[in-house]
Amino acid sequence: MCVCVVSRVLLERVPKHIDMDSIKGQVLSLPNVEDIHDIHIWSITAGTCLGTAHVIVDVDTIVEGVAILEKVSAIFEKGKVHHVTLQLENSASGKCPTHICY
Repeated sequence: MCVCVVSRVLLERVPKHIDMDSIKGQVLSLPNVEDIHDIHIWSITAGTCLGTAHVIVDVDTIVEGVAILEKVSAIFEKGKVHHVTLQLENSASGKCPTHICY
């Protein structure tokens, strides 16, 4: 394995084959998705990519939120991020509940 690949894994950098802008754009194009932030994508091994993100939605029910989660997960999977943890946020609250987003 190349030293540059090992260093990217150890530094938890976005893998070179991941197009984060494309993933973000596809998520933002979904109905009822207002924003996506606090996105992190990294490798734990040379072939395993993980991702986390906060998705701001404008929905009225849990069922609608779960449907969006499934679509967002599929977008990450298509982008070669195979394990994703997503947090839904309601657009009505106006702020991230964790207060640590950047």
